[in-house]
Amino acid sequence: RLGWSEVPAVVLDLDDRAAARERLACNAGRRTVSPLEEARLLHYLLERGDEPAAIARSLGRSTGWIRGRLELLERLVKSLHGELERGELSPTLALEITAAPPELQERLRRAAREHGLTAHAVGRLARWLQAPERTAEERHNALADPASVLARPGRAPSSRTPFADRIEDVSVAVLDLERSLSRARSVTGPLPSPDLEAS
Repeated sequence: RLGWSEVPAVVLDLDDRAAARERLACNAGRRTVSPLEEARLLHYLLERGDEPAAIARSLGRSTGWIRGRLELLERLVKSLHGELERGELSPTLALEITAAPPELQERLRRAAREHGLTAHAVGRLARWLQAPERTAEERHNALADPASVLARPGRAPSSRTPFADRIEDVSVAVLDLERSLSRARSVTGPLPSPDLEAS
């Protein structure tokens, strides 16, 4: 419909590993590959001997980001993969959902939608649900009324330590910041390095 008789294209002669690396690198700015496809490409490269730190450096990401993508592939129940692939479920929210027992993840997703829960709140509720001392009735009630758990003073009870929860909160914030910086770089190009000697 544009009336073009020719379309410019770049043809790369790459083996499978190099093609996977190239696809991940191109996706860092354009977001043309879903989070699960990213995870599959990362898994492919790691299985064939690529080092996580080297992959992370090439993508301008952290090894924590790589771990998060792999957790989506390994721990998120298959019934939620479609929402993640279509962009209806954000990677941040999906990653928080994976902290819940597999049999409760779909119900947690519904509760998040119905009650307008943030990713942080979903993470707190997921960790509360996975604590081994919870009864089936307690879990049912918490999913029906998340505020009954989330509105309690302080953090929701959990089998994890408060320090571990703070580490996870920081990790999520860092991942969000990395995504924002990646989007900014795709628009403005690389940011200049600060001239420390001039100060």
